[in-house]
Amino acid sequence: MKITQVYFKTDEVSLLDKTWKYSFYGKSVDERGDKSIQYLSNNSDASVSISYNPESFEISIQGQTTLFEALDYNINPTVKSILIDLTTLDLIEIIYILKIAKKNNVNVDCIYCEPDSYKI
Repeated sequence: MKITQVYFKTDEVSLLDKTWKYSFYGKSVDERGDKSIQYLSNNSDASVSISYNPESFEISIQGQTTLFEALDYNINPTVKSILIDLTTLDLIEIIYILKIAKKNNVNVDCIYCEPDSYKI
């Protein structure tokens, strides 16, 4: 499994020129998340929402909820890479997606939208 990270200022997210079969995202809490999710929707065949509930130990994918330990998500064997949005996902969700990628022998591209106010 190869992991590629890409960081962008919020207003530059549209600069990536690539498409994916699947992309994974979490809950948006600000403009960065909105723009990132919009990019995923425009550049992947299927954008998959994922969230984890730490109180019930349940994970939800596209609104279907199950216990974290029982979840088994298979990716089509023809898929070579997926995109995950680090802007909107929590650590446990990222770990789960990386576990999916490793199980399915899929490379991972990551996107993170940095606030415009950050200085580099």
